[in-house]
Amino acid sequence: MKNACLVLLVIVIAATAGAAEISEKNTAIKTYPFGGEDPVPIFVRGDEQGKHLKLYPYTFFDEFTAEPVRRDWAVVSLENPYVKVTVMPEIGGKVWGALEKATGRDFIYANDVVKFREIALRGPWTSGGIEFNFGLVGHAPSTSTPVDYTARKNPDGSVSCFVGTMDLPSRSRWSIEIRLPADKAYFETNAFYYNPSSLDQSYYSWTNSAAKVSEDMQVIFPGTEHIAHDFKVPLKPWPISEDGRDLSWYKNNRFGSHKSYFTVGEYEDFFGCYWHEDQFGAGHYARYGAAPGRKLWLWALSRQGGIWEDLLTDTKGQYAELQAGRFFNQNDHGFLAPSSGDSWREVWFPYKDIGPMVEASDDAVLSVKKTVKGVQLAICALTDIDEELVVFADGSNILQKTLELEPMQTYETTVEHTSEAVINLKLGDLLEFTTDESADDIDKPINFHEVDESTSEGLYLAGLRLEKSRGYDEALSKYRSCVEQQPKHVRALSRIAGIQLRKGLLDEALKSSARAIEISMYDPHANYIYGLASRRAGKLTDAKDALTWAARSMQYRSAANAQLAGIAMQEKDYRAAVKLSKAALDYNVFNVNALQTRAICLRKLGMTDAAKSTLDRILSIEPLNHCAPFERYQLSGRKSDLAAFTSNIRNEYARETYVEMGVFYAGLGLMDEAVELFDLVSDYPTARYWSAYLQKSKDMLARADSLDPDYVFPFREESIPVFEWAVKNSDDWKPLYYLGLIYWAKGRQDEARELFREIEPEGFAPFYITRAHINEPVDSSAALADLKTAVKIDPASRRPRHHLITFHIEHENFEKAISAAREGMKLLPDEQQLELDLLRSLVPAGYYSEALEILKRTRILPFEGASEIHELYVKTHLGLGRAAMEEGDYRKALEHFEASKLYPERLGTGKPYDPDYSTQDKLIEQCVEAMEE
Repeated sequence: MKNACLVLLVIVIAATAGAAEISEKNTAIKTYPFGGEDPVPIFVRGDEQGKHLKLYPYTFFDEFTAEPVRRDWAVVSLENPYVKVTVMPEIGGKVWGALEKATGRDFIYANDVVKFREIALRGPWTSGGIEFNFGLVGHAPSTSTPVDYTARKNPDGSVSCFVGTMDLPSRSRWSIEIRLPADKAYFETNAFYYNPSSLDQSYYSWTNSAAKVSEDMQVIFPGTEHIAHDFKVPLKPWPISEDGRDLSWYKNNRFGSHKSYFTVGEYEDFFGCYWHEDQFGAGHYARYGAAPGRKLWLWALSRQGGIWEDLLTDTKGQYAELQAGRFFNQNDHGFLAPSSGDSWREVWFPYKDIGPMVEASDDAVLSVKKTVKGVQLAICALTDIDEELVVFADGSNILQKTLELEPMQTYETTVEHTSEAVINLKLGDLLEFTTDESADDIDKPINFHEVDESTSEGLYLAGLRLEKSRGYDEALSKYRSCVEQQPKHVRALSRIAGIQLRKGLLDEALKSSARAIEISMYDPHANYIYGLASRRAGKLTDAKDALTWAARSMQYRSAANAQLAGIAMQEKDYRAAVKLSKAALDYNVFNVNALQTRAICLRKLGMTDAAKSTLDRILSIEPLNHCAPFERYQLSGRKSDLAAFTSNIRNEYARETYVEMGVFYAGLGLMDEAVELFDLVSDYPTARYWSAYLQKSKDMLARADSLDPDYVFPFREESIPVFEWAVKNSDDWKPLYYLGLIYWAKGRQDEARELFREIEPEGFAPFYITRAHINEPVDSSAALADLKTAVKIDPASRRPRHHLITFHIEHENFEKAISAAREGMKLLPDEQQLELDLLRSLVPAGYYSEALEILKRTRILPFEGASEIHELYVKTHLGLGRAAMEEGDYRKALEHFEASKLYPERLGTGKPYDPDYSTQDKLIEQCVEAMEE
């Protein structure tokens, strides 16, 4: 793992008795590490698990181990008299676990080991805790690597650990405050999600918590219906299924494969689970608008899911995932608007001794159980409570008393009433409940469906859906089809212009947005995109005119004014920039870009106190913001402030953090500050090329050319002119390579091919693998030649050989694949991937006996959903069985057909509940019939 965090000193923030404490220390934990960072761009991997253009410039890791080591991890602990929470900032910032202290039980599953397995979008993932996923559906790219973090004691006695980082493809930033109050039996996760870019970015956020499963576990997920990921399958009843199963009980899910239950249909603020034997539960509370999405994920209760218990933990057992999201379903994405921020609060709590909850707030948890004479009411307090409890039956007051409880203290009573009566309960202003089961039902249509593309509007909506999940090329195609049907569809034209701008096609973006403006002169989105494109093209007067019209719209008022403030900065009209920043902030208090611009302007104007006040305001919104500490250094010039700035950049892609900041300052025309930031990571090619470009320095360009290209993946559209300048002023191959990568990442593959065609670097195998994959659809011979060159350059690496073998397999040249695999295994006998490549070659070629020998000694660590090796196992035995039939050895054939029904778990797949044995059974029947003749 690159960019490992510095060794951490133990930090303990003292607290008075009864208050909250926070500490940070290095802790040795049994760890099954990961490695094998792929030096080839991630989009070369194609569409497997979404690892393609949507994830670039992230890298992928594909080496895992069954051999543990002891490794020190930075662990932040938050503790008060009631609960203890642990956080792992070097593993995605996830909450590792949470404990209710009186019982000693976890209400957030805490893994006993750090056991990485290939499950996340970039590969490594660990089970348990609470994981924060932003940007795109899936386990986030940052989920297993270091993020930025800081810990503090708050004036109210609570303690907080902030974790977060930048999502590189969208360049949006997320941060989570994990806050533990001093005197409450819960902790909060307070999210801030910000888009600093000038364009809409994919909006996706799901919080994934884990809970230990057992036979007595029951989940409490409000809702009347559920759906899985597939919108083609209609909604189904929840929690009682069509065949009468109560799916809320873990034990009742002994059927089918893994489960994803997204529950909908009730307007409620809570969900959770309860372990009946332990009389203990865990819950989540958030206002409905903060987290309307609820998902229960279960591994299959068959061995298909059971094998993952051992793969992901040592002794803690199987788990379920209880997830909260910003949309109803994880296939749904939205737009995070330019320069906009979103924030919300979630609460995680334990409860005990009262039975499964029927209502919860961040003050108390309620359970209601019907009895012969009435109902039994039980309350578990999460805070100090001194409130009036009032209960009504059909409007008549049947109970009224003052309830005094401390956190985790419970109260229970039974109230008598007729069985038909509707019970209403109110605990001060803290909690309300009714037994009217339809009171919170949602009648508004909830219709998950694919878009009807038979009309121009349908094509537009299909494009919008694709664009929201970063399917830019597919979205562009839908928008263009829409315009073909309806040439004056202004919204589609504007979206086309936005995607062209995203691709760095300024002229095309200007033409498309101008065409939209010709149809609707005051359209805000068309003017906004035209203004952005004009600004990037250096046409500042046109930019100001268009952005001024865009600012008339509430939708773009803040973003457009922030852009106008940036232009004023470029023109060095700092007073105008201050006013325009204020206008942006008047309509969006979370416009951090506007705040940063304002702080910089105030510094330039010599208004130091006002600048410092603005920086404080930034940090109150986004404590992990890096511009504010850098500006403090600019104000003071002190080395200590520079050190304070750099020491807080701890994420895996720290160098990209500096580049991102440098690009921001360069966009404001502040070249000195930008160069200073780039020079702080002068060993990073992207930063060095930017520095050379801003200073128009060929000496610096030569230094950039001399830097190692390993793991360098430029991706910003703003970098296109930087590398275009470098291409014109350098004879080195690297600027062409870097520019080609950006073009490919932006969906400009033809231009990338042209650039790659011009270069033949010596000694850099990743280039030839990259070029082979982009050329394969148009020139497979050239692709094959490049893969062979990569093998020659790096013969001791498995990767070039794996790509070469895979190429032969995909082209059904199995003999060549076998030859290449055997050659690789002779040189690299311990590389399991090459042996598996040989297996993948032998089976379709019909060499079943040799394949079986490999299968007998194979033991793999699978990725989620892996079944290929098991399928090869089945095909091998079926092939050997059929061969035995042809030879008349029916007993041998039967042995192979029966063996093909097995699921050797060392091959990475467990047996499902209802495997399809139809092929085997038919062959077995034929054998039996032949033996009886």
